[in-house]
Amino acid sequence: MKITNVMKRILGILTRKEALAALLPSAAILGASIISGGAMFSPGDLNDSESNLPKGGVRSHADLERECAACHVPFWSEEHMQDRCIACHTEVAEEREIESSMHGFFDTLYTCQECHIEHHGATAPLTDFKRVVFPHQNVGFFLTAHRELPPASQPECQSCHPQSVHEFDVNSCRECHEQNDASGTQKHIDIFHWDCLGCHDGSFRVGAGFDHQQALFPLQGAHLNVPCEACHKIASNMDDLQSTPHECIECHAEMDEHAGQMGENCGQCHSPLNWQTVSVDHDLTDYPLAGAHISVQCSSCHIDKQWIGLDTACYTCHVTKDAHEGQNGVQCEICHQEAAWSETIFDHADTDLPLAGGHAGITCESCHVEVEFAGISPACAECHVDPEFHAGYFGTECGNCHNADAWVPATHWRPHDDFPLNHGGGSPSCKTCHPSTLATYTCYGCHRHNPDRLFLEHKRLTKFLKPEGGQIQNFDACHRCHPTGRQCTGRVHCE
Repeated sequence: MKITNVMKRILGILTRKEALAALLPSAAILGASIISGGAMFSPGDLNDSESNLPKGGVRSHADLERECAACHVPFWSEEHMQDRCIACHTEVAEEREIESSMHGFFDTLYTCQECHIEHHGATAPLTDFKRVVFPHQNVGFFLTAHRELPPASQPECQSCHPQSVHEFDVNSCRECHEQNDASGTQKHIDIFHWDCLGCHDGSFRVGAGFDHQQALFPLQGAHLNVPCEACHKIASNMDDLQSTPHECIECHAEMDEHAGQMGENCGQCHSPLNWQTVSVDHDLTDYPLAGAHISVQCSSCHIDKQWIGLDTACYTCHVTKDAHEGQNGVQCEICHQEAAWSETIFDHADTDLPLAGGHAGITCESCHVEVEFAGISPACAECHVDPEFHAGYFGTECGNCHNADAWVPATHWRPHDDFPLNHGGGSPSCKTCHPSTLATYTCYGCHRHNPDRLFLEHKRLTKFLKPEGGQIQNFDACHRCHPTGRQCTGRVHCE
């Protein structure tokens, strides 16, 4: 009895009736699944968008509504679902081989079904990038700037790719930016045109966040406040921006007050800090500045903004200061120096009258009266008027007796008759014997003058000197009896 009851159950779990009751629904489901192609297990309708190029006779995914196995593989198979995707989408298979292509980027990152979703309806999109992070920078455009916007303002993929993710609509940039700043966007387009990707790569490479200090021409000074279009005129792409001339003259030609006289290398004198502030290295010119010239205003020499072709001769600028009134020529540097106009280095030794002795210490005005320098005679008599004492006896050749060391003492050079100049020893001055004038003389500058005594002495000698009689009366004509200054030793005619 026990054995019979056990055999009534299949596998010791279900009875025959129970097993038959379980198998019949399963067989019905399996049959229905086979008849429907598995469509009864579909979570939703497939996309019905027509493909531009039908693949394998399939117009859209909706045509595979009853052929689940066209995309889905059994769990025991070593094949993957994306293998079946690219088996149909051969163009994607080819693109995956190109690393720089969009699908080439995703080849090792995501499977097809992670981006492309199905069973959401006949009109539902097949692509959903929200499910993945697309490395947009790999296609040459960064999303850095867009991702810094508030979440509600961040654009969707279709914002820039309204037709297809493979196609970028350049108008989308303008439409989006006009919503935020219509006038600014239009002004930007008027200046730089509307080929946005020609300059912008989404990473602030060009724009409000662009760091010009990392560019070929770092901005300094006044350049920091110059609008972009002032230098980048009619620049519609990156090549135009980068090919903008760096030379100052390209922008400042209209401000060139030198009218091209100084060449085109403005940076030699001007600084980006301020165009009006200049620093000229005059040492690089034909006339390096020194001394007092260093502090002279440019306009003092460069009259009427004449910068080249100036005459560098001193006289050109200093003609109005020429106290010599042209008498000394135009080579001012012979006497004057750049340290100060009043300090002179004139060497009188180069003239007809080298200064020596007493002449070395006199002022210029002593000889050059009324600032007269040229044509002055070097003769002594021009300055040293013949004194009345000379009575014209020596003429104008002062140097015969006098020298430049000192006007006195003087040395007599003419014959002195028979009377020795060293009479009595020593070298008496002329005025010892000629106190008032050379036309007269006296011996009483040395000899005592006592008329009474002289009379008695000469009276005693009269019999020897004047035997014919008479007395010596003229005691002022000593030379007649004493021609050599000696005492009379012979008979002479004395009166």
